Amino acid sequence: MITVPACQPCNDAKAACDGYFRDLCIVDLFYDPGDGVTRDVYDAVLRADRRGRSLVGRAARAHARQEPLYTRRGISLGRHSTLPVDEWRVTTLLSMIVRGLYYTCSGTRLRDDVVIEILRLDSLTINEFLADLAQYTPMGPLGIGTKVFSFMVLHGQEDASVTYWVLRFYGGIFYSVATTPPDYLTVNEGGQANHTAQTAS
Repeated sequence: MITVPACQPCNDAKAACDGYFRDLCIVDLFYDPGDGVTRDVYDAVLRADRRGRSLVGRAARAHARQEPLYTRRGISLGRHSTLPVDEWRVTTLLSMIVRGLYYTCSGTRLRDDVVIEILRLDSLTINEFLADLAQYTPMGPLGIGTKVFSFMVLHGQEDASVTYWVLRFYGGIFYSVATTPPDYLTVNEGGQANHTAQTAS
């Protein structure tokens, strides 16, 4: 378990997002329940949904719809359920995770005014993307368990607040997080802005 010191307001904000993001990952098309830990998480989400406590479950029942899924080369992968995403919860949680990891890795806080850019990476082409990233010798992957969570990170040589993270959740769900000073121009490649979650049918 990776833990860092945090104030009560930050703990409360993260707690409001933890369950939502976990449930969002569990219904994702690329969630991999391959080991015992993630199976336990999956069962916990099902129990929460049966009790009406899962925000993702409620959104799925109210707003889910079938949409086609294609590879980048236009090959059809069939139709799958999609649902709207609470972007505030996702971006808040991933930003806090990266700030915590930064503190764990460097022993210092990431400056408060950094611009944080978050993208969902394409799980269908992630191996190709990671092979390209390996040319820059990132630190990692490091993580928790075999499939629950892992990360890789690149640090800017001239400014320590310039970072690029690849976060992996539950086997097959990937996000990139780039941090830069407010006056620094960044181009974050390899992903796309995601306003809906592709879920398993």
